[in-house]
Amino acid sequence: MTNRRSIRVREDFAATAAEQGHTTKTAIAQAIGLDPSNVGRVLRGNAKPSNEFIAGALALGSFEDLFEVR
Repeated sequence: MTNRRSIRVREDFAATAAEQGHTTKTAIAQAIGLDPSNVGRVLRGNAKPSNEFIAGALALGSFEDLFEVR
């Protein structure tokens, strides 16, 4: 049996984004180039971050500051 790992946003993702001046999910979405509803689902934990989400989010900070691998 293989133990599959996945990437998740860190609990403090929104706080890290806020440090960059992106204080709402709409502002975060604009900064990373995605729809606010997609950002909201990822931040709530209802969806895993897509490759596009991860790539765009790197404009807000380092991978280690924004994501965790479980």
